[in-house]
Amino acid sequence: MAGMIKFSIVLKRKHVIFWALIAISCIFRVASDTTLPIAYFLLAVCCFLGAQQVILAILFTWLFSMLNAGLGFAASDFVFGKYIVFVSASASMFFRSYFNRFKNFGVRISKPNFSILMLFAILMAHSILFSMFPVLSLLKLTLWGMVFCTLISAWTYMSLEEKDRLHDILLNILLLVLVISLFLVASPTGYLSNGSGFQGILNQPQVFGATAAIVSTLIFSVVIRRRNNLFAWFFFIFGIAMIFLSESRTAGVALILTIAISSIIFMFERRGSFFQTFRGLGSVYSVVVGVLGVVVILSSYSFISSYFENYISKGGRDGQFGGISESFEDSRGFLVLRMVNNISEYPFFGIGFGVGSDYDSFEMNVHRVFGLPISAPVEKGVLPIAIIEEFGLFLSAIIFLFMFLAIIRAANYGFYGISLIFLVYLLNIAEAMLFSPGGMGLLVLVFYSSMIVPREKVLPAEILK
Repeated sequence: MAGMIKFSIVLKRKHVIFWALIAISCIFRVASDTTLPIAYFLLAVCCFLGAQQVILAILFTWLFSMLNAGLGFAASDFVFGKYIVFVSASASMFFRSYFNRFKNFGVRISKPNFSILMLFAILMAHSILFSMFPVLSLLKLTLWGMVFCTLISAWTYMSLEEKDRLHDILLNILLLVLVISLFLVASPTGYLSNGSGFQGILNQPQVFGATAAIVSTLIFSVVIRRRNNLFAWFFFIFGIAMIFLSESRTAGVALILTIAISSIIFMFERRGSFFQTFRGLGSVYSVVVGVLGVVVILSSYSFISSYFENYISKGGRDGQFGGISESFEDSRGFLVLRMVNNISEYPFFGIGFGVGSDYDSFEMNVHRVFGLPISAPVEKGVLPIAIIEEFGLFLSAIIFLFMFLAIIRAANYGFYGISLIFLVYLLNIAEAMLFSPGGMGLLVLVFYSSMIVPREKVLPAEILK
């Protein structure tokens, strides 16, 4: 009993220290450019406090790098900050595994990490043999592999209860980002990127919209699960409103398709009646929300229709409204055309991981360490086409198989896991970011990795047994 009390005190003390470091790092992040390195250094220290703290430190790394430049929060002056956190997080999980090797006798690599390492080895060989820019591909791939394996290791070491608790914390943090952003809804700073799409405290409307879509998806899983779901409905509608404000068509379409596809799959999996499967939708609050929704749509149809057209055309910047497909073609068609041309020219082995589609004039916007390129951002749309362009038909088949198996693994988490995995894939329709931990892809990887690990905690001595 005394040991349990002592452990509880130590655990609480660890959490207090962690959140104190997070609070201080946030202050240093927004204080000035000179204190920015200290903010990232504190996040790196947080990584050594535990597996949950690794995930949260990586989340705050994403947030620190995504803040609105109009608020004086541009992070371009210290580009290595996130790499310091990534290395610290990776080292933390490595030493945790190394310590348990002696403690439990027989630690092995988890199945998800083993799959990632096998895929990573194949992609490394491909980068060496077939990439147009081998060094760049290898370094980008190393960064992605390190971050992904670290996230999977951290999630694997948690029990189901710990994962649920951490998901609640992640949701609350993202929800807080949306709520704080409301203070900029009447300010030009909130629309800094294009003048009409709301970005809040984040650096792009697309990033803000994708964040709101993740929040809405997570909350909708609460809506369908609980009958006492008034607040869940409120925040779900709030998330949808934020998506419309951002004018992010990708986020809106992804959310709608995610809910539709996930609901169909979940019903077939459960094989029960509708209200047995989605008991939260049979609550009084759900009925009231549904009735009010129908009344609002019927009474304000012309206004809603006009607003929807404005949303699809991004405030008229994409020209006259001609449908979702035409709007997508206008905004991403040229990117797809470049990729298709590369696929026709290099169908079997692709052009290489992380290489720009216009590779002939591909100028690496490079930050170098010891003469090596560590960053070269590229813009690509439609993840499946981008995968075929970079890896060719043969290797793409393996990657698509991995992505399909991830859906099966996520189904173990019920509607929550199914909806989250489909949202991740659908957000990658307009911009391929699943293999890019440098920007919005980092947030995507945090949630994606959580759905492809076993539900229950895997002790180091039990992994792969």
